[in-house]
Amino acid sequence: MKEKHLIHQVSAEDRAMNLITEEIVLEVTGSMVESVVCDIYHLTGVLRNLADQTIMTSAEHVVTGNERGHNPGGPEYRDVTRTFFVHQRERTLSRANIWSHTQPLSINIPDVEDAELPEGEDAYASDGTPLIDFDFATVIDVSLPLVSRSKDDFKGTQLAQNHYITKELNYWRKTEPFLSNITLAKRCRGVTSVQPSADHRYLAVGTGHGDLLIYGLWTTPWLIVRVALNQGKADDPVQDIHWSLDHTRLVTVNKLGGVQLWSMKPWGAPVDKSTMRTLGLTITNGSYLPFQLLPLLSLHTEDGDFRFQSGPLAERQAIPDDYFPTKATFFPDVTLLGVQHSICVALSNGDILKLNTESATAAATTNQHSVEDIKRTTGQLPSMLLEQSTRFLHKPLSSDNPNLMGGGVLAELLRKHSSPLMLIGYLQNCGKMISVDEEGYICLWSYSREDIQGSDWVEPAQRYCINRYKTMYSPEKDSPRNVIFSERDMKIKQVPSEHVEVKRKQVDSSIKSCDIGRPWHIQEIPAQRLTACTYIPKKLISPSGALFHTVMRHQRGGLLSTYFTRLYKPVRVKSSRLLGCCS
Repeated sequence: MKEKHLIHQVSAEDRAMNLITEEIVLEVTGSMVESVVCDIYHLTGVLRNLADQTIMTSAEHVVTGNERGHNPGGPEYRDVTRTFFVHQRERTLSRANIWSHTQPLSINIPDVEDAELPEGEDAYASDGTPLIDFDFATVIDVSLPLVSRSKDDFKGTQLAQNHYITKELNYWRKTEPFLSNITLAKRCRGVTSVQPSADHRYLAVGTGHGDLLIYGLWTTPWLIVRVALNQGKADDPVQDIHWSLDHTRLVTVNKLGGVQLWSMKPWGAPVDKSTMRTLGLTITNGSYLPFQLLPLLSLHTEDGDFRFQSGPLAERQAIPDDYFPTKATFFPDVTLLGVQHSICVALSNGDILKLNTESATAAATTNQHSVEDIKRTTGQLPSMLLEQSTRFLHKPLSSDNPNLMGGGVLAELLRKHSSPLMLIGYLQNCGKMISVDEEGYICLWSYSREDIQGSDWVEPAQRYCINRYKTMYSPEKDSPRNVIFSERDMKIKQVPSEHVEVKRKQVDSSIKSCDIGRPWHIQEIPAQRLTACTYIPKKLISPSGALFHTVMRHQRGGLLSTYFTRLYKPVRVKSSRLLGCCS
């Protein structure tokens, strides 16, 4: 009980200091901002006058042949000036964007509606979502020679490859890695998640038991500065960690359905040595003992915290079941001091909850009554739940009847995904939100009132789907191989070795003159110590197929062993699943 009271006291003092600091900063900077705005307004007018004067002088010079033009006091000058400003005003009213660069910079970009798709491919998913094609990376062994037209080209390519390999080796030789070992107790069940802060000064480490450790990376070895110990006996692995932009807060997601919001600000006394021994951390004489992480908010699926308790979404039962959280990030609606009070939590059904934790932490630090009791007694919500700090990015969508979740948390629902999310990110850390689910659907959220179309939840501004089909090539079953050279067949026919070498050189020279480029598929044949390289034609392959070249060489020496061609046809192969993505 004493510890809980201490947490509430520290949180209340932190909130009061932030509000006082914001008021002081706003009062001091108010006059400065007003002065800067006046200077900018004056400078804008001066620049406009200079631009008009330059245009007028150029026009006068063309007409009169005199660099100074007409006399400013003459009637001709007044007539020309009046005509110029009349046309300028009409242009501003009727064609305001005439000077804006709104057209594509290249005239070769085709219109999306007029673009033709390859035969057999679709532009939309089954639900009408536009498909996004991406290039599959093909790993190429640079040690394999590029089949060129001449020996000079071959030598030039080899020299370029050797130069590149030398440069890369020299680069990595100058890079010295610093290894820091993390030793934990057996009860921690190893490391399940790791996340560095935005400025790479801290490293958050989550364990399989549910403990959380924060390391400072400015020393070698790393210095542990904060800890949060899971006091329960059951393992509750930390599966996701995310830092705020100012690295003062972090949010974690546990496998059993918990979401915790932590503060890096120290509170209470440092942890004792028994806690350090429990975590398996070494203690030396005079060593620094870390502080505990300050818990600001804790939500759990078992308590029904991720279901709406009041508001329009609760009446509609928008989330009828208790879904488990899978990911959590900080939403970039920062205050004047850079504090991020809102977090986004992704549920296992694909829904995203935007939670305003400022109101919940304020309620928890000022009274111990539930929100429902206060609403039942007074007939309205507590004023502290409706008052929010000024946000300078992505201001919250105000509502007269807000939605509340467990713990009195103000919440908004972002709905469009139907499968668990793999990524929640933000463009340039503070722009639009982007989310990707396991089925390959990508949603771009602008977070505006226009995105609430007839429903009580926010919908994405744009939605796409990754085209999970890849065009591959398969040999035609009824098409036999056209063997041009086979060392094995010639030996079976007992062809003299000198004739075999002559034929080998002729075929090898023919291969180099074909300019078939890099291998498309490489297969090692250990039993025969051969490497088989299949080359794809450079021209567009029609649905009926094309001839592929297969060259087999000895792994030692690179002598030609077999060369044949075969008909391949394109086939579409679907990826089994997405393994991961990052922003």
